[in-house]
Amino acid sequence: MILNLHSSSMAKPNANEKEHAMGFHIGTTVMQGIFERTHQQILGQVMDLNYLTWSFSLLLVKQLCLG
Repeated sequence: MILNLHSSSMAKPNANEKEHAMGFHIGTTVMQGIFERTHQQILGQVMDLNYLTWSFSLLLVKQLCLG
């Protein structure tokens, strides 16, 4: 939860705010055709940047090996 300074209320962060808090550049995890809610769910399931990098490296190696 983050504090919305305009309304002085607490709110859930949007996908861009989650990316920033996790150390990503804003827009790094944007994928064409997914909704904001799905984007937030994906980001919510990422443990940390190191785990995400490791996961994608395995997928990339698999794709390279399969040609």
